[in-house]
Amino acid sequence: MTFFSVFLIAAALSLDAAAVAAANGAHHHRMSLAKAFKIAFFFGAFHLLMPLIGWAVGIGFGKVIAKFD
Repeated sequence: MTFFSVFLIAAALSLDAAAVAAANGAHHHRMSLAKAFKIAFFFGAFHLLMPLIGWAVGIGFGKVIAKFD
């Protein structure tokens, strides 16, 4: 994976998080600090886990597809 592709993935994930932050800010005029940290934690966790899950599934499917290649 090149630096450029990693940069594009990081940019897409940050834009996703920014869109959710803007939507939460527009919906909740007064958000507690605890709720803001809870939302940030879960977004960070999912943004960490989803690419790793996709990578693991891709590795698994690569072995299956290689049999037919």
